Amino acid sequence: MSESEERIIALIDMDCFFCQVESREKPELKGKPMVVSQFNMVLAVNYEARDLGISRFVRGDEAKEKYPDVNVVSVPERRGKGDISKYRSAGAEVINVLKQHCPIVERASIDEAFLDITDLVDRRMESTLISSSNVEKYLTNTFVVGYCDTTNDEDKRYDGMKKWINESFDNMGGEQERKLAIGAIIIEELRSEIYEKCEFKCSAGISYNKVLAKLACGLHKPNKQTILSMSSVPELFSTLSVNKIRNLGGKIGMAIVEKLNCNVMSDLLCFSMDQLEKQFDKKTAMWLFNIARGIDHEQVKSRLISKSIGASKNFWGEEVITEIQKLKAWIDILSEDISERLEQDLQDNSRRATALTVSYQYVRDKKNISQSRTSTLTSYKAEKISSHAFDIIKKTMQTPVSYLKLFPDLDNIDSSIVELLPSELQQEAKIYLKSNDKDLDQTNV
Repeated sequence: MSESEERIIALIDMDCFFCQVESREKPELKGKPMVVSQFNMVLAVNYEARDLGISRFVRGDEAKEKYPDVNVVSVPERRGKGDISKYRSAGAEVINVLKQHCPIVERASIDEAFLDITDLVDRRMESTLISSSNVEKYLTNTFVVGYCDTTNDEDKRYDGMKKWINESFDNMGGEQERKLAIGAIIIEELRSEIYEKCEFKCSAGISYNKVLAKLACGLHKPNKQTILSMSSVPELFSTLSVNKIRNLGGKIGMAIVEKLNCNVMSDLLCFSMDQLEKQFDKKTAMWLFNIARGIDHEQVKSRLISKSIGASKNFWGEEVITEIQKLKAWIDILSEDISERLEQDLQDNSRRATALTVSYQYVRDKKNISQSRTSTLTSYKAEKISSHAFDIIKKTMQTPVSYLKLFPDLDNIDSSIVELLPSELQQEAKIYLKSNDKDLDQTNV
């Protein structure tokens, strides 16, 4: 058994998080169809609204016109752009609950966190008499891949879960399956505590690594959790599209489909390491070889605070920037936001940013072209940040500008740039940065 299979990893994912934050603030909205929009663009849709047929990234006024019963709530605005600070604070509440019980919590986004619960599971197994009957009664919202269908049918869930537990705890069952069951009990408890203390419902995936936990989490929602054992991976991968796997939603996933003619994950099993290395670098080839078999060695890293602080603004339609004066005005606004948050972060977390990356997109031939530049950050004063950012961007500025972002690096230049790139470009960026050239051009990202 590989070392990665000895771990028990979970992903906690808040359901329709922005909508839950709003309904906690406005209890009269609970149970009613709701969308959260920013500048009239729908960002979050609760399940009641989804049942009406509403999806994300439609216009808020169009959703209201087509579905009069939907409640449209706008993200607060500050300095002319969306202010998500209350959602960020709500996410921190959840992290505070998790860190009281689990020593290894990695905050993956504003509404997601990976947990390595291996030690918690081992301690529970050592201290508690465990049998199939006393496991079953605690898994009231748990699905098991391979033992239920893709629906949330309760009867099928219960029958499948009961069958899996009986098999896992009989004489032929394996220790890892029993550990997954105990891990699922722990996650059921954590999810209940999150709801009790924060009033937020969440879904979860429990497996042996981050990729499988992420995949399992999305299979049954909302307010459900799913176990994915290694024995169920082959059957799942036989029908799972390549782009459904974490890190394969972009260019590498497209290359797998186009170059290797792989449409589902099990197709990758046909390729040897030598064949994969002819198409990808050695590290990527090894990762693809392993992940086709459900193996991923990436560890959950303790991180309770965001690794980055950024301020950005999209400019839609007629709002695109064509004049340098307007560009400077928006850089001033974003710099004020960055300055304020950096000072607060320094006070809260005793860390200091060492570099500043300025990223923008301009429109050419109806396509968004991305550019980024990084250099040393020497001051937290808003006017200094603004002047510095403006000096960086004006050297390469092309119009019209449709997107602008400033993000300081809180650890080191390499990790800041790479981790803020789309996942499919991260390996390419790491190789690029080793050349010691701290300017990074991104085209058609």
